[in-house]
Amino acid sequence: MWDCSEAPDAKCMGRKVWCAADSCGLFCTGFAWLTIVGTDFAVSRLVLRPWFFNDDAEFVTVKGILALATMHFLAGMALLCHLKVVFTCPGVEQRNTLTSEDLRCFDASNDLETNSRRVCRTCRCYKPPRTHHCRVCNRCVQRMDHHCPWVSNCIGKYNQKFFLLFLLYVVLGELYAVSMFVARGLQCLNRSNECVDPMRPYGTLIGLIVCIVSIFFLIFVLTMACDQCEAISDDISQIDRLQYQKQSERTIYETLTEIFGEDFSVYWLLPVARGRMVPHSNHRE
Repeated sequence: MWDCSEAPDAKCMGRKVWCAADSCGLFCTGFAWLTIVGTDFAVSRLVLRPWFFNDDAEFVTVKGILALATMHFLAGMALLCHLKVVFTCPGVEQRNTLTSEDLRCFDASNDLETNSRRVCRTCRCYKPPRTHHCRVCNRCVQRMDHHCPWVSNCIGKYNQKFFLLFLLYVVLGELYAVSMFVARGLQCLNRSNECVDPMRPYGTLIGLIVCIVSIFFLIFVLTMACDQCEAISDDISQIDRLQYQKQSERTIYETLTEIFGEDFSVYWLLPVARGRMVPHSNHRE
């Protein structure tokens, strides 16, 4: 059974789960959830409900139901993917596989021109290619891309798919929310007599604040998404790029199949682990 319980952990209903929480990560994670949930509430309560429904539910349209369902779906998928990133072990190397004697022998024989093997003296283990030690998680993370405080976890071998899906659904959700705010605002400017503040007297102010926050959050997430696209296109992680590692010659599709664990299918859009993303039953981290 795959086990990450030696890492920073928390107990949930008697079971150990991966949770590399720190103060910065907790703050950023809470802010991300507050933004997503707040946007979903504001769009649903301040825009879609007064636009397509009335208080007595006498006027309900298919368009309104679809609009509301779309907002809830995108927000829900973003939150679910975020949880999967936070509580999924990114893949770590087993600790204490090297003795003090092994480390001394390694130092005695280490020649950078002939020996490409690397060791981590903190975890006391060999570090395979693309494996790096994270000071926050305090583990050597396989295929480590970076440590992201917004998910309070490292992005690595087994959770990069969930991170990419989180970015995707946040971008789609925030784009949808901003478009609804703008469309409703333009309609109210042209037909002010038909628009009533649903949370008077603060509804308009709350909607404006949420819209502005959503725009900045969207820009920030788009920046992260662009970094990920560049890393996938070049098949080199952010930390390897900083260390001037060589790029591989794999195609973008080959890199994506490694990240998502299988050839393209509808499961690429769902936060589930499949194929090579599922650690072997006889492999213990």
